[in-house]
Amino acid sequence: MQTESTVRTTPQHAEVLVVDDDEQVLNMILFMLRRHQFEARGARSAASALEAVKNHPHTIRAAIINLFMPEMSGAELAVRIAAEHPEIGIVIISGVPLEIWPKRERETLARLPRGFVFAKKPVLVDTLLARVRFVQGDIAFLHGYSPGDAM
Repeated sequence: MQTESTVRTTPQHAEVLVVDDDEQVLNMILFMLRRHQFEARGARSAASALEAVKNHPHTIRAAIINLFMPEMSGAELAVRIAAEHPEIGIVIISGVPLEIWPKRERETLARLPRGFVFAKKPVLVDTLLARVRFVQGDIAFLHGYSPGDAM
């Protein structure tokens, strides 16, 4: 008897969208992803991120979004992206620990149909890569992986 696999595959050219209003953080994350063979594009604002998703709906499969941004919160951006593209996995990053986020941000993120994963800034390379792979549905990488392993 053959069972259906629960491991989702991503398109060959799946991209990661990185959204952060801090140019240094944005460039560092893009560099880190590209160095580990991820295709990645950046956006410094929610408007730019929404435009990228609109223009590349079939290639973006994960979004790394800074929680606190000036024009629109990362939580609201994540909800807007997920509403039109539920296949895009969400990673929220912030220097503020999850436990002390404002109630409004937590309630907004609770509306995400697939949920989200969190990475605290400054984020370790292997931590961020594991979270991106997870939200893309690539759980095969977990076989034999331990958190201290280099990826």
